[in-house]
Amino acid sequence: MSRNEIGTDGEGIRKALVAELMQLRRGRGLSLAALAQRRGLLVALQDWNRALGRPDSVTAALELLRDSLVELGTGAKARSLRNALAVPEPPSDAAAGTTAMTWPGRDPGYLTARRRQLAETLRLHPDTIENYENEAIDELALKIVEGRAQAYPVSQAPPTPLGITVFVGGTYTDLIDYRRAVADAVAGSMADYGVKVTTVGDRAEEPGQPAAAAVDACAVFIGIFGHTFGVPSPYPTRSVAMAEYDLARAAGKQVLVYLADESLPVPHDIVPADDLRELQADFRDELLRRHPARLFTSPADLAFRVTVDLARVVGQRNAPAQTYAVFDSDLVGVRDLVDTGNPTSRAQVQGFLGFLAESFQPLFTIDRSSYGAHPLLREAGNRLSDLLPEFSLSAQDGVISRTGVRHVILRTETVVQLLRLLLPDRADLLENAAQRIGAGAARDLVEFVLRGGRFVPSSPEAFVALWNYWDRTGGWGTYTLESVTRDSWKIIVRRSFLRAADPAETLVLAAFWRGYIKGFLNESLPQISALMLNLPEQQRATHLTMPASAHVSTVEYETARGDDDSFFVTFDRGPFFAALRALIASSYHRDRQEYADAVIHAREAFHSGRLAGPEEFRRVVVELRLDERYPAAMAALETFMTPVEDVDLAADCFFVANLVVQNLRQQREEKS
Repeated sequence: MSRNEIGTDGEGIRKALVAELMQLRRGRGLSLAALAQRRGLLVALQDWNRALGRPDSVTAALELLRDSLVELGTGAKARSLRNALAVPEPPSDAAAGTTAMTWPGRDPGYLTARRRQLAETLRLHPDTIENYENEAIDELALKIVEGRAQAYPVSQAPPTPLGITVFVGGTYTDLIDYRRAVADAVAGSMADYGVKVTTVGDRAEEPGQPAAAAVDACAVFIGIFGHTFGVPSPYPTRSVAMAEYDLARAAGKQVLVYLADESLPVPHDIVPADDLRELQADFRDELLRRHPARLFTSPADLAFRVTVDLARVVGQRNAPAQTYAVFDSDLVGVRDLVDTGNPTSRAQVQGFLGFLAESFQPLFTIDRSSYGAHPLLREAGNRLSDLLPEFSLSAQDGVISRTGVRHVILRTETVVQLLRLLLPDRADLLENAAQRIGAGAARDLVEFVLRGGRFVPSSPEAFVALWNYWDRTGGWGTYTLESVTRDSWKIIVRRSFLRAADPAETLVLAAFWRGYIKGFLNESLPQISALMLNLPEQQRATHLTMPASAHVSTVEYETARGDDDSFFVTFDRGPFFAALRALIASSYHRDRQEYADAVIHAREAFHSGRLAGPEEFRRVVVELRLDERYPAAMAALETFMTPVEDVDLAADCFFVANLVVQNLRQQREEKS
């Protein structure tokens, strides 16, 4: 098949793959983690593997890409691209007398260093090597397109290119520059993921009516909300932006919500009335409790978040349904999703294990498919993996990211000085801020690793092992779980970055850890409990010791021994525990579209909140004006009649019950 026979769609796919491969070579080499971040390329390789009857895992896609790189031949172009991706040369080329570009046991370095090394070997200019790389990338992209097309029977056309229709809603006049950045990102940079995005309902000015037709036509609703109310809609207490959000939710659209950070000022020429400001604040609070909302601080930050989230959504919509996998404290499987220290190291380990197996063939038979299961090779793999770096970050154009989460690296002294601004007389502010930081970190871990990778921890030990691995990016220290009971955990923080020369200051700075641990656990554990419900009941009963649901009551700093700081975590097992468990069940049934059951469990959570404190409960209901704002939901929660199957009623009942329970919990914590 020639290039001209590919057709318009094939040419578009080829160009998208070229862009993906260009991005792939900019890192430290080809790896599972690097390939997983290039979603369009990954999907194309997985599709090709499925057509060939092979597994469609990321590992299988990586093997197919490596094989395709080898099949490009042994010429200078092919060598240049393999060198750019830090892929070792085939053994036959090394045996031919040339110097193979391999990186046994050492860091392959960055692209410019690899390019310069090959240029010296071939006695060419580095620019010539780069031109060879570009030509080989073009050939490789064409090879992938042709391979996919040829693998499908004539009667079965290859899948259409990935595409998605989005509607960008939210407040308007206060976020014009932000919306423009999102429009550019959606229309332009999403092509790097091999995705065609169609935007419906574009507008050049603040709308006067909800764009009902555009919302109905979209698959994904992107809601970008600032601090202003906007234009009132025909619906009481709701603006046009709020009404469009309501329409999207009622229609079952996938909703992505982004909120302007509190630090972003309202434009000076916009002065909302007090009652409208209050309604917008209530709506923002509603969004925070209903969605894993993302806070943004700049147009670039917002565009980055939207691009990453849309790529993930497209991947999930086009990928075959996957079951959840359980991981243990050794983090097998889940660790490769988070990152792979040196991008080629894990592949080198696997290659070395293959070498060992082949070497041992004369002594005893080792089937090629069971390298990982043989005790000798498994132990060798574990020992070698222990020598690899614990994590890696990819940096492009000043943005450092890990599994789609942006990071910023600060000197330890910088962080400590910032924290000292809240000390010594406002340790409560430090603890409260740390709770919010912990909750945000937990949301990222659950969203991008557990829910995104479809993993569930088997035990508290497995969960803390993942938490420790995730947080090592920040260099804060390491976490271990020393003891576990039904009602408490003892967490050890080793080599804490907040250790001060003065023990008294260390004790005060421990307020940060108390808040961080509490915020992280209270955000993550309920979500993990909900994910656990995706496993078969028998598997949950026999393979999981992770608590079905938990809510942290207190975190106390116990002792300091050597480099270790001990924190004793106690869990609430009273009415709040019952309310949390019921909310998790309600969310689970909503996801399964079992709306009557979702209402019943939301009702259980609502009444458990009442048992926790009848007077506080009544006061919260009155202060939040729930009877006025959600009359149908309140009626369903207060009665014990069998509810109807209604998606909106289930959503509102869950929201109201969760709002009441969380307000009661917050008041209880403030009193303590």
